[in-house]
Amino acid sequence: LKGARSAAGPVGGLSFIRRPRPLRSSSMARALLLEGRAWEDRLDVANTWLSDCSAVQWASAQTGLQPWILTVISGLWLVGFVFWGFTGELMCSLLGFLYPMYASFRALEDHQAGDADIWLRYWIAFAFTMLAEGILYHIVSWLPFYHLLRLCFVAWLFHPTTRGAGLVYGWVIRPLLRRHRPRIDATLARSATHMPASLCGNLPGRLRGLAVAAKVAKQGFAIEDFVAEELAKAAACSGRVAQPEVTMGPLPSAGLGARGRTASPRPVLLRRQEPMQD
Repeated sequence: LKGARSAAGPVGGLSFIRRPRPLRSSSMARALLLEGRAWEDRLDVANTWLSDCSAVQWASAQTGLQPWILTVISGLWLVGFVFWGFTGELMCSLLGFLYPMYASFRALEDHQAGDADIWLRYWIAFAFTMLAEGILYHIVSWLPFYHLLRLCFVAWLFHPTTRGAGLVYGWVIRPLLRRHRPRIDATLARSATHMPASLCGNLPGRLRGLAVAAKVAKQGFAIEDFVAEELAKAAACSGRVAQPEVTMGPLPSAGLGARGRTASPRPVLLRRQEPMQD
């Protein structure tokens, strides 16, 4: 009774004992258990139905995840890709480079001239498309479902049933490059002539400057000492020491009309006259 009174609170001069809450009934526990089993049965049915797909079954075997978990993850990724461009750059790079690279390799190794020509046209069209996209990205990125449309366009370029790269090359790229080919060739020839000289002409001096900077940073020389040391090395390499050049005329010989030395006239000193006193 003493413990009960301490747990109770006085209300109007009377004290009441707090009663513990009743536990859940067995019927509610049984209902929850049945509901959990129902969810497990539904997931088992979904896993059985999804396992009929070979791709889902292979992914489940490789990752160790249940098929319904893989389906949920794939659905979330698809929603993010379509509406927000999630992993859009990665998917476009994989689709535009991976399979065409292997197909080009196979065409070269098997010496298939026709396939090599097709894939060469694809690479030209793909490079032109990427260049145009880089220039107009801030405009085309506002298009609805832009990443999905770009992915479909890349697939259209190399798919065997469409071969869109040939159409892009024949209608757009080929006429444009043929029109400006002489100017482009002249610019490339001029660049090939002048660029190596401009890039490599002062290369030894630049390398020497880098070596000198590394030496200064390593040894901690003062800048004055370092400049003096470099000047001494340059003078030693050239075989001479920089000195002021003094040109001396021929010395006059004695007795051959030599002009004697004459003294300069003595300056005249003017004395100040003092005023006379009365």
